Amino acid sequence: MSSRTYQALVGDRAVDVTLDDGQLLVDGQPTEYSFQKIREGYVSLIVDGRSVPVSVEPTDDGSYRVTIDGRRTAVRVKDERALLMEEFGLEEDGAGGGEVRAPMPGLVLDVRVAVGDAVDADEGLLPTRGFWF
Repeated sequence: MSSRTYQALVGDRAVDVTLDDGQLLVDGQPTEYSFQKIREGYVSLIVDGRSVPVSVEPTDDGSYRVTIDGRRTAVRVKDERALLMEEFGLEEDGAGGGEVRAPMPGLVLDVRVAVGDAVDADEGLLPTRGFWF
């Protein structure tokens, strides 16, 4: 099993969740868990030996309405792709927010477009020379 990382946004709090070879890490802390689907939208979740009934309902805006121990809250989940897009300053639809960030240092050699130019999806914008360590 490969590692998968998510971020759950609960109100103004962000919780990092990683599933790695059957182990659950919540904000970097190993957490014992198991769950069993009872029926569509309902699971029995056992966290650190404590049984917690959970209901999960998807909403129209892509978030979830989660009820745990009778308390309902809205939760938005970002998967690895969404987190990577955010890290690079891109929106889900591919539109940029004005700033482009790269995973490594580089040198911009030329700018091939001007402000206001329309560009195609695969059109080169900045020829670069990357620095590898």
